[in-house]
Amino acid sequence: MATRMIDPAALRQYRQQIAAGFLLLRFEPGIEKDYASETRDRLRGAAQICGALSLAVWLGFAGLDVLRVQQLPPGIVTHGELLLWFGARWLVVALIVLGLVAARRRWPAYPWLAWLSYVALGLSAGFTGHLARLNGSFSADSSVIVIVMAAWLPMGFLFWRALCAALIVALTSMLITMLAHDPRPLSERLQVTVMLLLAVPLAGAGGYLREYADRRQYLLASLRYRESMTDSLTGLPNRRHLYCEAEIWLARQAQDGKSWAMGVLDLDRFKAFNDRFGHQAGDDALQQVAEALTGALAARGAFAARLGGEEFCLLVPGTPAQAGAIAAAAQAAILALALPHPDSPNRVLSASVGLASARPGTSFDTLLRAADRALYAAKSSQRGSLYWADVAEADDLEMVGGEGLEPPTFSV
Repeated sequence: MATRMIDPAALRQYRQQIAAGFLLLRFEPGIEKDYASETRDRLRGAAQICGALSLAVWLGFAGLDVLRVQQLPPGIVTHGELLLWFGARWLVVALIVLGLVAARRRWPAYPWLAWLSYVALGLSAGFTGHLARLNGSFSADSSVIVIVMAAWLPMGFLFWRALCAALIVALTSMLITMLAHDPRPLSERLQVTVMLLLAVPLAGAGGYLREYADRRQYLLASLRYRESMTDSLTGLPNRRHLYCEAEIWLARQAQDGKSWAMGVLDLDRFKAFNDRFGHQAGDDALQQVAEALTGALAARGAFAARLGGEEFCLLVPGTPAQAGAIAAAAQAAILALALPHPDSPNRVLSASVGLASARPGTSFDTLLRAADRALYAAKSSQRGSLYWADVAEADDLEMVGGEGLEPPTFSV
């Protein structure tokens, strides 16, 4: 079972990003990846609306093309030109439909399909408009300008990608207007070129300001969320995060039936440690314990959170024997810190653990209560020990040690 532990370094990274700024609309790689993914998911609905409107408008233009061609004098348009004309129109229709399907089915690549559809739409508008002008049908310059300014609609791609698409459409249309054969006077073509040049920065400025504000809001909201789910002293997930994670594990167990256990780990005689060395030393010890737990558990697919004080909660995957071995590794990692503690049986800081096997239909509170009772039994018997409990029919609770032993059970 994969963990969703918030990396404590992420908090520093988000704070540093806010302080450093993002004038170029780029974050550090990790944050940028998260922002792009969040934006892609958030704009999926808006992209579908924009795509549907574009499809409706484009189908309308395709229908008008048939009427325009029928009104042209016979022989003025070659079969090759007609093939290019209608081929470009219907290629765009196909791309827009594909993009809508991708957004609907939550394909990760849908922003690229939206981008490709937009570019194809803009190039097709410029190309078919030029063919129409050559045959005295109509002028599509204003529609190309609208398309250029529409690059910053919420279609799922970010500012720089929108700018690139708008420039491709605008520059291509400008080249066609200025270099291709055109019956219009030079002054009129220059006017169209200037309008296309102005459309990109004017629309782009609005797009830049909107994305800058959106990125800042994303940073602040993400930082607040991570702070609300993280213990400020140790950097571990807090009780709120633990509850959310445990609900995920319980739901997955109901789906795939994989075994896992919840553990409550308590540092032995930690009050005496604080009294002897002071609360600052106690805080330093808690931070070192948190790092030790992260190192011992993360690679094994387990999850650690701080319940409060010197208590930590573990979510440990595997059978009882496997979960017990992982919990024992967490205890060993704390012993390996070798933090002097004269009041502890081992003369160094140690921890006791109570474990409870999760069963389908078990609630978070019931599981935590069972693990807490197992911990109480461990601390009452022998500090630094590991006790098992299971939400079952039996009423006995005994200490177990070593791997491969079946955990005794008691009822909650």
